[in-house]
Amino acid sequence: YQSCVPPVPLVTTGYTTSDCQQWSLVTGHVHARLGPALSHTLASSLASWGSQPTHYAVLTPYVVCNNTCLPIRFRQSGSDEYIALQCFQCHLYSWRTTKRPLELEFGLLEPEDNEWSKGLVLQAGTNTVVKLMTAGRQYALIVSVKRLSSTVNQVVVNGQLALHNSLAVPLEIRIVPDSGD
Repeated sequence: YQSCVPPVPLVTTGYTTSDCQQWSLVTGHVHARLGPALSHTLASSLASWGSQPTHYAVLTPYVVCNNTCLPIRFRQSGSDEYIALQCFQCHLYSWRTTKRPLELEFGLLEPEDNEWSKGLVLQAGTNTVVKLMTAGRQYALIVSVKRLSSTVNQVVVNGQLALHNSLAVPLEIRIVPDSGD
């Protein structure tokens, strides 16, 4: 978040009428910070209240979360975007343009990898398997989309297997691939 004004003290005064007594409020320094959600809201509001009527699409932002142990990358389909997302991190994303399909493409964050998945349309309440091919190995990511609020959707990228040890003692697990017999 970026500070948009220096910290200032907030002072409020009141008045006295026959029904109300005088009041006063003094607080310490107030900090105003500008974040991605507020920036999106301000940009949408300014565009919709502009003096000239224009066609403007208000696009819902997405919180893209990488819930895997692999760093991934994503972009809007057909664009030259390249957004890297490390393990267990999130990114607030809004579409770059409405002139391209409103789909996300995924890839693994590998230096030699230039492959992208097929475009994925983001609809709340869906789970989709996205297949990726990197260095001769095939990976499958499970992409879940859910609505967090009326203005924000969440896109969670999961792996095929999630393990969590809730025991009080360490647990060793060995995962053996199926031999196909």
